[in-house]
Amino acid sequence: MTTPTGLVLREIVPGDIAGLMALARAAFEVDWTDAFVDWKYFQNPAGAAVGACAVRAGRLVASFSHTPARLKLGAETTLAMQAVDAMVAPDYRRQKLFAQLARQTYQRLDAAGTRLAYVFPAAAVRTPFVGQFGYTEVGAAPRFVKVIQGRMLGASLGRPGPKAWLDRLAAAAGRARASGPAPAPAGLQISETDQFDARFDQLWQQVSGGLAIATIRDAAYLTWRYKQNPLHDYVILTAMRADQLAGYVVLAVQAHQPVASVVEFMVDPLEAAAGHGLLVEAASRAREAGCAQLQCWMLPQHTRYVRWLEHAGFVYWPNRLLPGWLRYATPLIVRSVGGPGLGPAATQLDNWFLSMGDHDYY
Repeated sequence: MTTPTGLVLREIVPGDIAGLMALARAAFEVDWTDAFVDWKYFQNPAGAAVGACAVRAGRLVASFSHTPARLKLGAETTLAMQAVDAMVAPDYRRQKLFAQLARQTYQRLDAAGTRLAYVFPAAAVRTPFVGQFGYTEVGAAPRFVKVIQGRMLGASLGRPGPKAWLDRLAAAAGRARASGPAPAPAGLQISETDQFDARFDQLWQQVSGGLAIATIRDAAYLTWRYKQNPLHDYVILTAMRADQLAGYVVLAVQAHQPVASVVEFMVDPLEAAAGHGLLVEAASRAREAGCAQLQCWMLPQHTRYVRWLEHAGFVYWPNRLLPGWLRYATPLIVRSVGGPGLGPAATQLDNWFLSMGDHDYY
């Protein structure tokens, strides 16, 4: 469609890769590559991105996109959509382009029978998502933090100097609560691998029965998400018992960055030692890379994982009197279409299993 101001609003297509690169640079000040845009928007094994863009005289000036994700929804598999990359060029802001592109996109998704969309919204777009586009507040994913180099904590938080004393005190309290690494039983080996194979499919089958709603973490998804990303390298740590995969961590460590992230953390329910050992090794890798903090999302209902995190010295203390980095949580909102009988309610946070890797930011 063409607006009264002469803008053409249409679907995003593979021919828009160069335009999306330029728009991301203008809107977000990031340097994407054509390979990255192609990977994120068009190479996802769950399908191509669904979105709309605004074009004037061949220039892409705004876009709003969704990347597909295969979710386990109870006993079913459903194709959900995660809203990402709401971008508007600076000289086209305050023209309500986001709202127009969003309406067009959700009309397409509804027509296609898409039952579920979700987003971890930035503050600037949270209100319109909920107020105009049918999203529901679900809750927030707590961010657990382990301080691995206390002397660098203030700098990593952007507030070095005397005012960082409370941060250092809180970090010391977190270390005091940690009970130290559990000894690994005989036969458990923790090491790095460079591929996702059938062992990861087998572990997903073992673990997924206890999860109500979660991204399907099979080898195809993990390979696309963490091995084929052209802009980011990830460290894959595995805990093996003989030829059986007991658990794994995917670690995001960027050179010269003060914070590392455990973007995936999945363990066989019967392998507690694997959970402890993987977190110890992840912290060691982050320390070697010069990071001050190691972060991980975990929802509180997944008590085994929370215990492993706390045992390893990770803290999440949602007390308003404490520094914000100790109580930070990322909001989740959901657009659920359909009636009853569609499996676990996506609007209830207790039904979800989330990792930092579920957010395209990581």
